[in-house]
Formats: sequence, C-alpha cells, structure tokens
Amino acid sequence: TPAGMAALPDTVGTLQAQDPWLRGQVKLLDQDVTLLRGRKLKDYEDQVDALMCAYIALYGFRWGKLRCQSFGSDEAGAIFTPVPPGKGIRD
Repeated sequence: TPAGMAALPDTVGTLQAQDPWLRGQVKLLDQDVTLLRGRKLKDYEDQVDALMCAYIALYGFRWGKLRCQSFGSDEAGAIFTPVPPGKGIRD
C-alpha cells in the first residue's frame, strides 16, 4: 500500500541499531515513493524486496535457530523468517 511504502524508511531505519545492523540503504529509502508510478515504482519495490531478503538471510546467518523459524517442507515449499526474541521458536 502507499501508506506502507511511505512508512518503510522509518521501519527499515530501525535496523541500523539492531544485531546484525543494516546500513547503507539511505539513498534507496530516501526517495519520495508517492511520486513513483508504473515501472519506476515496480523497480523501487523490487530493490526494497531484495534489500529485505538479503537482510533476512544475514539475520538468519547471525542468529540461526535461536531467532529464526522455517515453516513448511522441502517438498511442499517453505518460508524462512525471523522470530522476535521472546515470541517462541517451535522445533
């Protein structure tokens, strides 16, 4: 949604103080997404998606099973996601 995209810089900005930290994305997130349309908006969304996927991979490498969970199976498909501390990881 446009509102979600507009809030993205603040949300991703909080990752600068996390472990692992994320820095260097200011140029990407400093764009006024309300001005983007069509192909330019799609390109922006793809870049932000790639940034978040890379961060989740880094987070998984850093924390492993301690703070990440896989849901699904190799056969049917799976998703790998961080789980906030204290939210409980299933075995």
